[in-house]
Amino acid sequence: MLVVCAAWSVAAVEAAPPGYASDIRPGADGGVSALAYGPDGTLYVADTTSGAVVRYPPGGDPSVLNIVGATLQSVGGMCVSPDASTLYITDNKAWGDGEGDLYAVDLLNGAVTTLVAGMDFIDDVAVRHTGEVFISEAAGPAAGGVYLVVGSGGGVVPVVSGLDYAAGLAFDSAGDLIYQQATSSFVGEVFRLPITQAAGGLAFGPPVPLASGLTAAFDLATDGEDDVFVTGSGGVYELDRDGAGNFLGTASPFEAHGFSTEVAFLAGGSNPFEPGAGYDGGHLTFVPEYASTTLVDVTTVPEPAALGLLGGGALWLLRRDRRRRRLA
Repeated sequence: MLVVCAAWSVAAVEAAPPGYASDIRPGADGGVSALAYGPDGTLYVADTTSGAVVRYPPGGDPSVLNIVGATLQSVGGMCVSPDASTLYITDNKAWGDGEGDLYAVDLLNGAVTTLVAGMDFIDDVAVRHTGEVFISEAAGPAAGGVYLVVGSGGGVVPVVSGLDYAAGLAFDSAGDLIYQQATSSFVGEVFRLPITQAAGGLAFGPPVPLASGLTAAFDLATDGEDDVFVTGSGGVYELDRDGAGNFLGTASPFEAHGFSTEVAFLAGGSNPFEPGAGYDGGHLTFVPEYASTTLVDVTTVPEPAALGLLGGGALWLLRRDRRRRRLA
């Protein structure tokens, strides 16, 4: 039986980067296998052991989502539709058994529609702001890929092929797809897939490499400034960018842990997810260790008074350092 905690978070005990605060918050008693934020701030957490999905509404008590029409066994990824009506869930069942499904769960009544069936190594799922759903498949050397889901009849269209262990998916502010893979030698790589709206559907440009040679290749998330965070061995990393926002092909530690897994981002109010941005700069929430029952929630905090005395100059240096990520 799943037991959930009523508390939203407890005392901050994690070491956050300067300008941020880290809190420990409840996850799932059987370990967290996936998590996703809805547009309204509700956090959905999948329990590794029970297969239940716990719903944490902002400022409210958690509850277990009543899913009707499917039994979750091995959840790989989740995301919520832009209109907050649907929770998309990938379930790879048992790796190598020839099964693996993508479900669309109606958040009003819990009813399940199976969108994709029989994809053995299905991993993550992400939905674009225009409503299109994408999934990744970690099928092994040159057999993995990223797919566009077509309708509800199980159809998929490959948009990136020849990957190894395709993993996390997210979108940037332009609607381009950010995706990652672990190569066959388990080195992490991150790419951007340009997407444009065309007559009759979407058009895709050639993938653009953003980073390679990473030790972290489990999951990823993007924030409102198109910063990219990846998880895996060593914790959470942020992809390095220069002062103009160009990606530099590397990543630097954001918060150190042993092996972090799932990660999700919730945009805040008017402030960006930047050091010292205030209390409404958003939430970066992640599983700090494999099979952890709790989550780490990183938020922005106000600029310290000492920095304010410097007319914002020190805060600017912190923000520049976040872009350059100690590359010297």
